[in-house]
Parts: sequence; structure tokens; C-alpha cells
Amino acid sequence: MKMRLSVRKSLALSCISMLLCISMLIGTTYAWFSESVTSHNNKIVSGTLTMTVSRWNGSGFENLSEKTDTSIFNYSKWEPGYTHGEILRLANTGTLSLKYRAVFKGLDLPVDTSELSLADVIEVYAFSNPQTGGNTIPHSRADLLSEPWKKLGTLREFLGKGNVVTGTLMPKNKTDSSCDIGIALSMVDDADTKYQGLDLGDFDISLFATQLTNEKDSFDENYDIEALSAWDGNSVDTNWYNKNISVYEIYTPEQLAGVAKITNTLDGYPTYKKTFKLMADIDLGGKTWTPIGNSSKRFQGTFDGQGHYIKNLSSQTSQYGGLFGNIEGATITDLTVKNAKIKVTDKMAGIIAGYARKSDIRNVAIENSEVEGLQLIGGFIGLQNGNSNAVLISSCSISNTVVKGIFYTGGLAGLVNDIIIDNTVNESTNRLTKNDSHYISVNGYKYYASNKNLAWSQSYCKNADVVYDGVTYHGVAD
Repeated sequence: MKMRLSVRKSLALSCISMLLCISMLIGTTYAWFSESVTSHNNKIVSGTLTMTVSRWNGSGFENLSEKTDTSIFNYSKWEPGYTHGEILRLANTGTLSLKYRAVFKGLDLPVDTSELSLADVIEVYAFSNPQTGGNTIPHSRADLLSEPWKKLGTLREFLGKGNVVTGTLMPKNKTDSSCDIGIALSMVDDADTKYQGLDLGDFDISLFATQLTNEKDSFDENYDIEALSAWDGNSVDTNWYNKNISVYEIYTPEQLAGVAKITNTLDGYPTYKKTFKLMADIDLGGKTWTPIGNSSKRFQGTFDGQGHYIKNLSSQTSQYGGLFGNIEGATITDLTVKNAKIKVTDKMAGIIAGYARKSDIRNVAIENSEVEGLQLIGGFIGLQNGNSNAVLISSCSISNTVVKGIFYTGGLAGLVNDIIIDNTVNESTNRLTKNDSHYISVNGYKYYASNKNLAWSQSYCKNADVVYDGVTYHGVAD
């Protein structure tokens, strides 16, 4: 009996063991299988940036997007009190948010404000609102005194403020994907007979659209923040200039080119003690730039960059090369210049100024640039001469920039007699192609007789190299 019971227990245990093995095998077998879900018909499509423009014709809106030659202000009998307004509907038909600018272009007003111009007696009114339809069309000056119309000043004043009406539009099929903008011109009631028979000439109203930076991508929402309208290399706007005022606002590359034209061509001292405020970042598009100031004309005012930058500056002259060609008694402040290429075939070139006297350069940064010439070549300025004509370079920096020259070449300045350098970082590379014992401060620690009065404080060179006769000398750390 005991043996039979033992056999039965053994058989039972064997069966249990077999069942366990089978269950383990089954579990292992199940582990060979997995379940998957596949997403079909995936797409990668770039966004689109498109906009349509329509004009209110009295009964509805007609599309103007393909009618580039349409005139919306075309009247030859302007008189005191005459008012003409237009309503344009802008619609974002793309998939990306956009920002738009409406710009008056082509007007060439006389720089001398004592010369009569209709621009001084015609006022500009505008609005930008959700769709309003044609019920806001003004029929008289009285209609412009109520909402949504807002007075922007005389036409000359409007042009001086950047001549733009701006706004944003969301992608199609979303709220705020379209809006109506109104532009109205009205001659003041007290314009007298001396304005009869005057003609402003032809002008354009152009609409520009760039992508709004609120869409986030793999970088951030600011990846296209530099989507600027680059300068075409030819357009110059001096309509903002009025010799009777002392502060000017510069919004566009064309207006910046106007500063050069005014400085270089007007008689007298058109920039003396005047202030020019940069109101936006500027892209000069790599087009040929005429420096502000030349051998006979000097910029003598304040250029306040207000933290903005000027990029893609390109200048090629025989001398006086740079953003400014010639400055005296000037202040250049709070500005970044990047991707500049300055070249002179002879002498006096600096990315900021070719020649400088009695001037201050404060809180100015130079990045990723190049300046080249035969002699008197510097990162900031090419030449400062004359005692008691000191130039101050303070709280400035220069980085990833190459300075090339043969005589009198330096990372900060080429040749100076009287200069103060304070709290400034030099990270330039200087390429000297000929032995010359008169170059100064090429990398922050070499000084020669040419700099008779040089004060250097709280400034240092960082990775500032000198390439001299084919040999590279590395700058000191501080």
C-alpha cells in the first residue's frame, strides 16, 4: 500500500510538472507575438504664405491681387477740404500667420521744407479693423473725425514716421484671418492759393507680408524674426527730413540711405546736433552702400541704434569706407552691425567710420564682418588724427571679424593720435601683409609711436589674432 501510494504521488507530481512546463511553453510561445498599430497616409507639407487684397467699389469688394497697375488715388482737382478715402480688404489665404505693412513708395518730396509741397497741406488718416465693409468710406473731412479713422499727420509727417500701416492676420479659416484697412487723404481747409497747380507726382501703395513669428517650430517662435524687407540698393527716402526739427525716426533701409544723401549733398550742416533714432532692424541686402559722410561732408549728429542692428552692409570706395565715411562731433550708440563687408582701394576704412574726430562710439557691437584696404584700416575706425580731437570707444565689442591692411591696421583702429578705449572687447583677426612699425593696438597689447595719447582701461582681447607676414600671433586672454 505504501509503495502504491508513493507511485501515485510521483505520477501526480509528474503530471503537475508537465502541466507547468506546458504552461511555461505556452507563455513563452505567446511572447513571440506582438501587436502593432500603423498610421497610414502621413504627410509633411510646408506652410504657405499668401494674401489677397480687395477694394471696395461701392457695392462690394473686387480683387486687386492681380491688378498691379490699378490706381486708387487718381484725382487732378484737389482743393481745400477735398477728401478721398479707400477701403482695402486683406485676407490671409495661406496656412501661416502673417504680418503686413502698407507702404507709400515713390514720393520724392523736396528736402528743403521752405519749398512749397502739397505734402504739407494734405493730411493722412487710416485705420485697421476687422471687416467693416464700405460704410466707413469718408465723404468729407467731418467723416474722418470719428472712429475708426485716426489722423497720422500731414503726408510729409506720415512719410517721416515710416509711412506704414501695419497689422497681423491669422491663417485662413481662423478668426482674424482678414481685416479691412482704410487710407484717406484730405486737403486742409486753410490751404491758400499758393498751392494751386502743384503736383506730387506718381507714387505706389505697396503691401508686404512676412511670416508672423508666433508659429513654433523645432527652434522656437522667433526663428524668422529677421524676415525683413531687404534694401534694393537704389531706393532713397528723404521725405522724412525737415531741417526745422531736431529728432528723426528711421524705420526703413530707404530712409537710412536718405541719411547718407542728406549728409553728403545738402549745403551747410544738415546733421549738426540732430538725432537720428533707428526704429527697426535694417537689412541692406548686400547692395552697394554709400557711406554717410565723405571727404568734404561730415556726419555731426547722434545716431541712436536703440538696440537694433544693421546687417549685410556692403561698401566699396577708394577711401572713407564704412557705415559712416566721415564723422566729427558725432555720437554712435546702442547699435549692432553684422555681416558687413567694407573695402577701400586706398585708405581710411572702418566698419563704423572711415574717419573720426571728436566723436563717441558707445555700446556698439560688430559681428561676423570684414574690413579691408591698403592703409588706415580698423575694426571700428580707420583714422583719427589731430590732438584734442579724441575719439572714445566705450562698452563696445568686435567678434568674428577680419581686419586686413598693409599700413596702419588695427583691430579697433588703424591710426590714431588721441583715443580713449574703455570696457571694450576685441576678438578680431588682423591680417597685416607688410612690415610697418606704425600700426597700433592690433590685438590689444601692441602700441607704437603713432598713438601718442592712448588711454586703455577695463578692456581686453579675447581670441584676437594677428596674422603678420604669414605668421599668426595669438592675442592675450585679458
